[in-house]
Amino acid sequence: MLGAREIKSIKCPVVLENTVAVEFLETIAPSFLADNLNKGKSMLKDKKGKKIFSDCITIIDNGLLQGGWGTSLFDSEGAPKQKTALATNGVIENYLYDTYWANREGIKSTGSSSRSNFKSAPAVSISNLYIENGTASFDDMMKEIDKGILITGLLGVHTVNTISGDFSLGATGFYIENGKVSYPVRGIAIAGNLMDLFSRVAKIGNDIRFYGNVGAPSLLLNEMDVSGGI
Repeated sequence: MLGAREIKSIKCPVVLENTVAVEFLETIAPSFLADNLNKGKSMLKDKKGKKIFSDCITIIDNGLLQGGWGTSLFDSEGAPKQKTALATNGVIENYLYDTYWANREGIKSTGSSSRSNFKSAPAVSISNLYIENGTASFDDMMKEIDKGILITGLLGVHTVNTISGDFSLGATGFYIENGKVSYPVRGIAIAGNLMDLFSRVAKIGNDIRFYGNVGAPSLLLNEMDVSGGI
């Protein structure tokens, strides 16, 4: 970030580095949990069967992922873990249930119960949650941009409203010109809504990276408002 410059506010294409995409996915993850849905604490309540995200986006929770952080044969209630497609081509298909919440709705558990330690009560949670890998290389996504921003870090992710999806965050990254990194930028901020953000994804990278039990590839957004410092 040596020699970072301030820029004017612009509306432009944006590449979210995979580390940043993971942070956004982590923030939306609680909205797939049955207890939050029933308590009205989910931005995805009553969205099942509806197209919410971009056609590019497929989100999976896979408790059987080889080598996954949250992989096991059974959840904390003894129900078999499974691979659950939560969103396919942008359409919300499923939510995550443990035995208690599944019984309340007359359906089967998705094997999504966990305990934080051996003394705690079981609760519904994710296992290995990820955005399915795409086919575009990072360089290919960069080449799509004449003038735009590569975002490599976020500030204040804990302030995102996980019920409405609204966010206003500081960010760090690089200015892109003619498909290449031009110079680092500072003092920028991005604001919007998580569901709108995921609906603007134009391309999915092939560079999926996991942090713990959440993973995502880099994402190319066709447009985003970026507030500058000048």
